[in-house]
Amino acid sequence: MSPEHRRTPLNDAHLLGPDRAPTPFTADEIRAGCRDGHRLLVREDDSGETSFHVARFDDGDAEGCTSTSVATDSAGNPTGAPQRARTTWRELQAHAAFPADATSIARERIRRAASVRSHRPTAPRGARG
Repeated sequence: MSPEHRRTPLNDAHLLGPDRAPTPFTADEIRAGCRDGHRLLVREDDSGETSFHVARFDDGDAEGCTSTSVATDSAGNPTGAPQRARTTWRELQAHAAFPADATSIARERIRRAASVRSHRPTAPRGARG
């Protein structure tokens, strides 16, 4: 990991542990960005296969929310049965907490319908946060 991305866990909410790379968003930032009814179309590329799912966030409070996830086609049309679960904002942040020694972080411009995100972690294939 480059020196500019090294942070100390004592003062940085982006770090979930000493062996983890910083996450793109803190739990509080995720809570602020995922208000009730927020939908997110997620594309995953793994081992040459591309899959999609839609995540929807409802019943949010200070601790977490109810997340509904359903497999979809590339346009967001459901192709499977929805799965609902209560989750904390910290658990959602942990999905992006990859091992620091196997993760590179690069600044990229990623265009979205309503905003631009400026960096994205890249972890080894099959790695889960």
